[in-house]
Amino acid sequence: MENNYWLNKWQTNDIAFHEENVNADLIAYIHKLNLKPGDYIFVPLCGKTKDMLWLAEKGFHVIGIELSSIACDDFFDELNIKPHVTKQSKFKKYTYNNIILFCGDLFNLTSSDLPIIHAVYDCKALIALPSDLRKKYIDHIVKCFGTNIKILLLTRETSCPVKPPPFPVNKAEIDLLYGSYFDVQLLKNLSITDIPERLAKKGYTEIIENVYLISEKNM
Repeated sequence: MENNYWLNKWQTNDIAFHEENVNADLIAYIHKLNLKPGDYIFVPLCGKTKDMLWLAEKGFHVIGIELSSIACDDFFDELNIKPHVTKQSKFKKYTYNNIILFCGDLFNLTSSDLPIIHAVYDCKALIALPSDLRKKYIDHIVKCFGTNIKILLLTRETSCPVKPPPFPVNKAEIDLLYGSYFDVQLLKNLSITDIPERLAKKGYTEIIENVYLISEKNM
């Protein structure tokens, strides 16, 4: 999927995918990451999610990456705060207290751009990517952070013929994508019948919401 698809979504304010509230699964399962105050958590394809502010208020250092400068600007504007904006590598970098946003293409990110990352919070970033990019995405995460990390991964799956994104990704694919690097633990598997309107329009009549803990393999 071309970057222009997502840039156009933000340009036209077609962002029904944006959640106004802090994600309930993040609140319910953040303890599974065993983070300490001051640890660094990475949020890929972050948009302007308030999850980042919630994590920062818990005392973690939050590093997000987002393609759209509109989303990055909106994140800070809606909080009425002024970040320090600089240029780093191929990115526009926004910094405010313990929050850093990199504006640019995730696949241009390298380990040299970052401190040691302790965890990744993937709130439907994986399912925003088509199948030909999902393996590339996970390989890139490992290249940047190694395998000594924990990942809280939120996905959706369905048996309905739908017009994605979000792309339905089932456990078999999660095991295939992550299994060579990590242990995979399913924390939540819940069938949802109260379908959000934007997803119903895409053809969803049922959704299974999954939460996974991805962690270093036990040798």
